[in-house]
Parts: sequence; C-alpha cells; structure tokens
Amino acid sequence: MISAPTRPREQRALRQRDATRRLRDVVRSNIIRGAYPEGKVPSESELMGRHRASRAVVREALAQLREEGLIERMQGVGTYANHHTVVTRLVESHGVERTSPSGIWAGGQRPHVIDRSVVPTPDAVAHHMPGCGPRCLRVEYVARYRDEPFAVATNYIRYPEAEQVVDVPFEIDFYRLLDDAGLKIGASEFLIGCANADELTAELLSIEPGIAVVTMEQVIFDERGRPFDYAFVSTRADRFMFLSRAERPGFAPAPTASDRLP
Repeated sequence: MISAPTRPREQRALRQRDATRRLRDVVRSNIIRGAYPEGKVPSESELMGRHRASRAVVREALAQLREEGLIERMQGVGTYANHHTVVTRLVESHGVERTSPSGIWAGGQRPHVIDRSVVPTPDAVAHHMPGCGPRCLRVEYVARYRDEPFAVATNYIRYPEAEQVVDVPFEIDFYRLLDDAGLKIGASEFLIGCANADELTAELLSIEPGIAVVTMEQVIFDERGRPFDYAFVSTRADRFMFLSRAERPGFAPAPTASDRLP
C-alpha cells in the first residue's frame, strides 16, 4: 500500500508524476492511431494549452515517448511520430479467423527461420500436449513485418502432424505454413504475459535489453480438439498491439465500433 505524502513538495512531485503519465498515455494513443496530420505532434505550447499541463509535464511526457522510440524531436523543425505499430484483432492472432485487410495476418509477414529440426520433446511441451511422443519438430523463427522484426517464436509440433510440415516451404507466416501443410486449426489459446527482454531476445528483435515485450504461450488444437502445436512467443509491444472485444448477447454495436483498427 502506498502511503499518502505529507509534505507539500512530495504532493507536488506526485501530482506532476501522475500528470506526466496521463499525458504520455494520451499522446501515445494519438500517435498509434495516426491522429496527428502527417505525423506532426503538437508543439509544447499547444500540448500545454490543450491538456492544461505545465511545460515540465509536457517535456517529461515527450521525453518518455522519445525513449520508447515513438517520436523524434528535431531542433527547429518540431516533433514527429516515428512508429510502425500494427493493431490486429486478438481473434485473428489465434489463427482461426482472418478478416482484416490491414492486419498483420494479411500476407505482409516474412519469417527468418532460426531452426527447423527434430528434437526431444521438452517436458513443458509434453505437459500441454498429452500423449505427445518423445520427439517433435521444432520450428523457430523471427517474424518480420515491413522489414522490421516484431516477434520471435519457438513452435513444437507433435507427430504425425510434424511429418506434414517438415518439408513445406515457410515463406509468409506460421498459420500459412500450417495451411500449406494441410493442417486445419480447430481452436487455439494464448497465455499472455509480459517480461523484460534478455540480451538474446533483444538482439533478435532489434531492441535494447530490458525493454518490455509481450510474452505468449500458445496451444493450437486440430478440429477434433487434439493439441498438436505448442509455442513460446515474444512480441515487440511498440510494433504490435492487440484489439480484444467482447459483447453481451443482444448488444447493438454503433456504426463506429471498429474505428480502433487503423
């Protein structure tokens, strides 16, 4: 539990910190959805007036966004968005539905394969795929989009499904690889978390060590409900975002319900 500050100076520092966090989040959201014409972020004075923020708050918020790599500040020119974030519906990332032409599963990915070999089945993999044999096919790769790495994934495919995949060209994305191998996905599930990138992961994703990445463990099931693939995935949070939506029965969506997808 955080104790309330008792000194006026501590209270001011806390208010400034919270104001900085809130402004940073608002500007980050505007950048990601392309709200600023031609990517030009409003000036410090404009942000101060629009958000009733002090100059110190504005400067610190912009400094944090620059540290995240979302903006570039050029002396005498201004501040510009510097991002390539892709927003994709979470259901599409499961591999069971692909409908968004602007999503990351629309054919724009290119993999850099690190490993594709038959290996002993790790115990964690066997736990999630009961009845899996002593060996499986490991497919490990860096997923690239718009010539930038955005995820590193290690997939373990059980036999006999592995026999269908082992010699199939891997040219676009993992779900396309399964399609080309004749494997149909009945369902998939994610366990989603967050971790700081270690040096090896950071090098593969072209980020600094210690930067937060989205972590996912995925199980893919066939149409009979039998798990045949287990994967560990680390994704750059600054290049890839999920849109998740749930509706109550009978909900009537507004015409702008899908505006969140750029």
